[in-house]
Amino acid sequence: MSLIPRLFTLIGSAKSFQTTVRQAKESVATVRTLTRDAQAAVVQNDWDKACQGDPVAQNEMGERLAEGRGVPRDWESAVAWFQRSAAQGYPVAQCNLGMMLFLGRGTASDRIEGYKWISLAAEQGHAKAREIRKKAAKKMLPEEIQESQARMDGSRKTFRLR
Repeated sequence: MSLIPRLFTLIGSAKSFQTTVRQAKESVATVRTLTRDAQAAVVQNDWDKACQGDPVAQNEMGERLAEGRGVPRDWESAVAWFQRSAAQGYPVAQCNLGMMLFLGRGTASDRIEGYKWISLAAEQGHAKAREIRKKAAKKMLPEEIQESQARMDGSRKTFRLR
């Protein structure tokens, strides 16, 4: 094959490659748009359910806000959603609220209150809460754990636990 026809073949291949790259970029942009739209719909659905009092959706909104997943990160609002859900006895939210309180994220640090919520979740069989409670107890004084347990007794009577 002479040089000229070979050159034309390479140019054709390069143009074909450029077209493929352009199409791939367009496809990626389309997927990103669809993903963003789908995520917005999911967030809206969770928001609607959370506002209607669904504890699972309230916890989901708290997690979204704490992680900045589909919404801007806002730890204070996350704590508020976790509180709503935890008060209804949802153990996942109780664990999440406890961690936020224990670590002082979105609220003032309150290890006693945080340990209480983590323990309430652990008592309901939440495996992650059991692990976290063990780790948290190592960072607390015996008096703090006793105070937390006293608060738990009052909370068991106040909140619906699952």
